[in-house]
Amino acid sequence: MDLVVRQRATGRVVEGKPEYTVEVANRCRCVQSRVLLRCYGLSSVKSVYLRAIHPIDDEHYVLHGGRPIRRGAPPMRFTYFWDDALRLPPHQLQLPVCVL
Repeated sequence: MDLVVRQRATGRVVEGKPEYTVEVANRCRCVQSRVLLRCYGLSSVKSVYLRAIHPIDDEHYVLHGGRPIRRGAPPMRFTYFWDDALRLPPHQLQLPVCVL
């Protein structure tokens, strides 16, 4: 899987919590769809942009509404404010559609 999740602190703080920006990019030649990120309790003192990431159960979040992410497309981005950066590994993907 060539799905890259990058996360960094932005330097902004709200209610004493630092802001983190998350970017998810597809580096595979195949289209990736129904991308799930695993996270136990994505919390934020400011709301997370739900078009970018949306909870589907207690530990899984669907990225980009499950829509395809193509190689070379701009990374999907969202931010959250919390004490520490969360682990957000890709957990499950629909089988990729490859164009050779």
